[in-house]
Amino acid sequence: MGLLTAIGHAPSALSRTFDAPPVFETARSQFTMIEPARKLSPVRLRKADGAVGVLEPRSDAVTLISIWATWCANCREDLRSLAALHRRSGKTVRILTISTDKLDREIVAQFMRELGVDDLPTFLDPLGEVAGPAPIHGNLSSALGMPITYLVQPDATIAGYITGSADWTSEAAIRLLRYYQ
Repeated sequence: MGLLTAIGHAPSALSRTFDAPPVFETARSQFTMIEPARKLSPVRLRKADGAVGVLEPRSDAVTLISIWATWCANCREDLRSLAALHRRSGKTVRILTISTDKLDREIVAQFMRELGVDDLPTFLDPLGEVAGPAPIHGNLSSALGMPITYLVQPDATIAGYITGSADWTSEAAIRLLRYYQ
């Protein structure tokens, strides 16, 4: 049983009335819907392991895409939380990360190993093509702060984002993820 099915909470009456996602917030930020909705286009990027991969959602799962950097203190906590969700959720949630570091890929990979999150699929975007202040490809931006995590629905629609570190294994996070399944 996946983590999302383990917590069987139904959306609140208010959420059902306005068809709004459940509230998911941290001490400093909250999940913010993107309006008008837009699709995430697949983009080819180098991965931390050196291979070229395609950054794209899966049609059978909600996808979380985290934009982070090794110099970002809050990114460490957020990556650990995303890794915990990754280990618990099975195939119900796909987690992809994008490092904006301009460092050598091996330094980024070493950082991930030392943090204990090297099981997270990690893409490199040192030029900000996908995750820069004015991305050339894709619809993601790190200009709002770091870390920033985008939630992408199975149909590739970017639902929204939250900045800062968040507890992705909390009941509030699980309710949000279930809403978009």
